Amino acid sequence: MRGFDWRALRGSIVLFALALALGAAVAGGAIRFHGEALRGYERQKGRLESIRSRYRTIDEQKRLIETWLPAFRALQASGIIGEERRLAWIETLRDAAAHVRLPSLRYRIEPRTVYEGRLDLDTGAYRPFSTVVRIEAGLLHEGDLERLIRELAARGAGLYRIERCDVRRAGPSFVMRPGAVNLTAECDLRWITLVRNKTVPRPSAARVEAQQ
Repeated sequence: MRGFDWRALRGSIVLFALALALGAAVAGGAIRFHGEALRGYERQKGRLESIRSRYRTIDEQKRLIETWLPAFRALQASGIIGEERRLAWIETLRDAAAHVRLPSLRYRIEPRTVYEGRLDLDTGAYRPFSTVVRIEAGLLHEGDLERLIRELAARGAGLYRIERCDVRRAGPSFVMRPGAVNLTAECDLRWITLVRNKTVPRPSAARVEAQQ
């Protein structure tokens, strides 16, 4: 019986061990590559989802702008948002008084201040300011005051509220003729404007008094 060739067997074992080591190395590398690829995929997926989220946010903001921009511009046009419009207020008062044929009208405009009252609306990034216009109107009868207030409301002269109104008789007896002043009404009208918080309003004009 011939002797067994251990040298050939040893060579085969060595080759098998090398192949096994190489296979393990390849398998380990493949596992690491797969893990890194999976992590890279998750990172890219997260970035893609973040981009999609930003686009959804942009689309939502665009939709909100398209929905509310006309109303915002209308508020700007009416003088509610932005600088106070004293001249427009006075012109509205004069036109309303002339329309209802008030016997007389005097007014005094106070300096603008921060509005500390409660507004039934969310002003968001805007801060409310107010300017009080004190009027003294001569009335033929009490209906003139109601007509004046209705006329002001119909003319849409910005955002204002009537703070107070006091009516008293001008004389001992009523004279029912056009232009006669039987009653005097003293009212405070507070005009409210909204100014963006980061915008510092220009100093308000000094007190103004006039009559017609």
